[in-house]
Amino acid sequence: MTFPAWYDLTSDVVYGLRLVTLDTPDGLVRFMMNADATFIDIDGNAWTGCSLFAGGDDEYSVGGTAPSGQMSLTFFQDPGAADLVANVKAFGADYLAGRALVEWLQPIGCAEELTAPIVAPVKVMTRIMRKLSYSLNEDQTRSIILTYESRFEGRRSSRRRVWNEADHGALIGAANPSLRFVPQSFDNRQKLF
Repeated sequence: MTFPAWYDLTSDVVYGLRLVTLDTPDGLVRFMMNADATFIDIDGNAWTGCSLFAGGDDEYSVGGTAPSGQMSLTFFQDPGAADLVANVKAFGADYLAGRALVEWLQPIGCAEELTAPIVAPVKVMTRIMRKLSYSLNEDQTRSIILTYESRFEGRRSSRRRVWNEADHGALIGAANPSLRFVPQSFDNRQKLF
């Protein structure tokens, strides 16, 4: 296995910042997760850090399910400030639905690269955002939860294939003419022998 030039296995400090972009109708929104600062990447893009913005662990598909992923913003609502949940709800239910969520990894080889990075962020995954939901507790704790498709989204839909020339050709990229003789019905009213 070969590693990129920026990944030095003998380095004393190797770290990666977890970055996320949300494609909104108003443009890209960039977040740095689990940190309270602003990170400027090598291309001059500003990533707003928020330790309140956290991503859950993506579950693996077990038993034919396709679990979705989630990112959440959990905070205490200041009674004197504008209601953040109401402001987000004002955008509407379809504001983010069907748009891209991209996770990035910013490699950090030493502490100086936090302020002067030498490599661009590396794209880790692209997913499609599905919905926003909200959680309101009595003690002013609020959560805004962004749900996105899982990496096993294809398991939600049936990929029906018939054992014939067309479907087998689409599966392997070449036609198999012998499959035209495969029976398409399994109703054995007349015995073969």
